[in-house]
Amino acid sequence: MYKNISILQSIDTLSGESIKIFPNEIISSKVLPVVTRLKQFKKVNINLLDYNSIVFKRDYALGDVVMLYPIVSYLRKLGKKVTINTSRNYFIDKVDFFNQDISNYLNKFDCILNLNGVLERDHSEPSLFDVHRLDIYLEYLNLSLDDINWKLPLTFSENENKKYVGFQARGSTFFKGFRNNNVLLNLLETNKILLIDKNTPNFKHPNLTHKQLKLSELLQQMSNLKGLICFDSGLFWLSHVVNIPAFVIVGPTSGIKITKYHPNNKTIFYDTKEDIGCKTCGESGIRCNRSFKCMINFNEDRLINNIKKWIETL
Repeated sequence: MYKNISILQSIDTLSGESIKIFPNEIISSKVLPVVTRLKQFKKVNINLLDYNSIVFKRDYALGDVVMLYPIVSYLRKLGKKVTINTSRNYFIDKVDFFNQDISNYLNKFDCILNLNGVLERDHSEPSLFDVHRLDIYLEYLNLSLDDINWKLPLTFSENENKKYVGFQARGSTFFKGFRNNNVLLNLLETNKILLIDKNTPNFKHPNLTHKQLKLSELLQQMSNLKGLICFDSGLFWLSHVVNIPAFVIVGPTSGIKITKYHPNNKTIFYDTKEDIGCKTCGESGIRCNRSFKCMINFNEDRLINNIKKWIETL
């Protein structure tokens, strides 16, 4: 099957088994996250620019899919045919570089790279705690971008009268969210808030609107926000795409790291670790036995005051 096809890399697992990765071989999603954590694991030892048609397979984590956008944009600018294979939840309508049925790719693309597990190394390797995930992708793929372009080939209708501030109460994990509605209720006293996470609040307020939208509709809504208050989550990475200011709350992650490539100069981060004197742990929870006290014992008043000051600048 693999005659005349060069091996990209060969890795000896801890059990002694040799795993060979070929240009057109799809590595099991269950295997690759394990493989990338092995000491023998190295970045892809090819020149990606030698290939004319490329598939990036990334099955989960919206933010990690979004971080492929600048890479796709760069490669397409060079005339490459590039597709992202991901779950249907992360498709954006009318964007032609998404495809779900990978079974048709084997004979149509020169190179298929399964990226599941690649970025997760920054949870376990301290040397990567402060490294932007886009940089991890680039190092893995042996690429260097001359331009960081987050834009999608979409057009959004603009509303000049931007009244609402977006608000995320909870993200994908328990340490990316608030345990009560105190922050939201305080901000509602003087601001119109669009709540754009999956959780419907257990109260109603004249200044509160709640939306659950598919991604294409969500991006349209976000493009007309004054700004976005969120955590280090997929919603934050979508703010890169529509270039709106973000106030991103970081606990176990690094604010300097994640805001590095944000295109909007009003985007700032708020570090809850300052209240407990902790350090970035890459979401590993190595210093607190995964209790993530940085998202429990932070100073709520300080956070609210900082958000209000930031909103005044918008």
